Amino acid sequence: MLVLGIPGSASAAMLLGAIVMQGWVPGPRLFIDHTSVLYGVIMAEFVSMIVLFIVGAAFCLLASRVVQVPTRVLIPVVTIFALIGAFSERNLLFDASIVFIFGLIGWYLRRNEYPVIAVVLGLILGPIADQELLRSVQLYGDQTWLAFFQRPISLIMMMITVAGALTPFILKRVRKKRIEESSQHSL
Repeated sequence: MLVLGIPGSASAAMLLGAIVMQGWVPGPRLFIDHTSVLYGVIMAEFVSMIVLFIVGAAFCLLASRVVQVPTRVLIPVVTIFALIGAFSERNLLFDASIVFIFGLIGWYLRRNEYPVIAVVLGLILGPIADQELLRSVQLYGDQTWLAFFQRPISLIMMMITVAGALTPFILKRVRKKRIEESSQHSL
């Protein structure tokens, strides 16, 4: 994650987001520019694993009782604490409404089985893509969109992106059609 800028999990994506928020660009240069901080993070990971094992072993029986709390009780309690926490940060109702809106977006994404890591990657890599798009606009001017389709590498990347975005919808439609055909044949 630190060398390539590609997180392998949701927690690594959060760590990458924190690094990007500091204004650091993930990559090999990161180890040269911020050596002491990064090796401190790596050592902190080792220490946290040891501490987490000890604390986890001590509290695993107690924490297992949380699973016994009914979902109809747990979800409203977590939602209320999230809204209170967002409001208390700056005392703005806007912040609480943003939490509510993103909660609805998260519910929609989970309902439609979108992977969480893709959304987190999009939020982290979005500003980087925006900077690169601005750079290409400055480089090519009004011909920016033409430049994307004239270069073979960018054309292939565009085709892969479009195919990746459309594939879930096409597969869903094909599955639905197969189910309809099989139900008609069984009648």
